[in-house]
Amino acid sequence: MQTSQYLAEIIKELNRSVDLITNEEAEKLVNGILESKKVFVAGAGRSVLMGKSFAMRMMHMEIVAMPKKF
Repeated sequence: MQTSQYLAEIIKELNRSVDLITNEEAEKLVNGILESKKVFVAGAGRSVLMGKSFAMRMMHMEIVAMPKKF
């Protein structure tokens, strides 16, 4: 498989995930994060890397985020 095929497959998977989340659910999540004093992010395995990345993005927005590895 070529790189462009891998990228196309990743985009398909992301689109399937987005289709499972309603706008109302997404807004509720964002508002909950923005209204929180602290956000706790947990994960295991490769999910830890994504959790740390998400926590770092929130810290750039001045949201206190604490990643935790399990």
